[in-house]
Amino acid sequence: MTALLSGKHLAFHYGQQPDLFTDLNLELARGQVLTLLGPNGIGKSTLLKCLLGLLTPTAGQLELDGQPLAALTPKQRAQIIAYVPQTIPVTTSLSVRDYLLTGRTPYLNFAQSPGAADEELANNVLAQLHLTALADRAINTLS
Repeated sequence: MTALLSGKHLAFHYGQQPDLFTDLNLELARGQVLTLLGPNGIGKSTLLKCLLGLLTPTAGQLELDGQPLAALTPKQRAQIIAYVPQTIPVTTSLSVRDYLLTGRTPYLNFAQSPGAADEELANNVLAQLHLTALADRAINTLS
């Protein structure tokens, strides 16, 4: 199975601080699930941010779908990989469906709104996840 996301000899540190991780190697195939477990402050979130291209590793190479991660635009990366943080700063009361539709943004042109095909995709995902009953609920009312 070909790796969708791979990292070779990754390392990262903030400023003059010690490395959070060094010589880290990983390969993730399409559809594979990754779980990171460890104590607070060990670098789990930092590693995820490196894998997403939000931070640049201080050493090593990252590839997404066979291309250097750094060579891809944010839009190209977002069409392949997504990240839902543990806490979401919610300042509006988006419905579950509308929040799900924000994931279509990388496939739209600037200032374009989701269309009927995007709505259908969102409704299909809601049905697959058995969340149709919650589709119109505000996300900030759910745990």
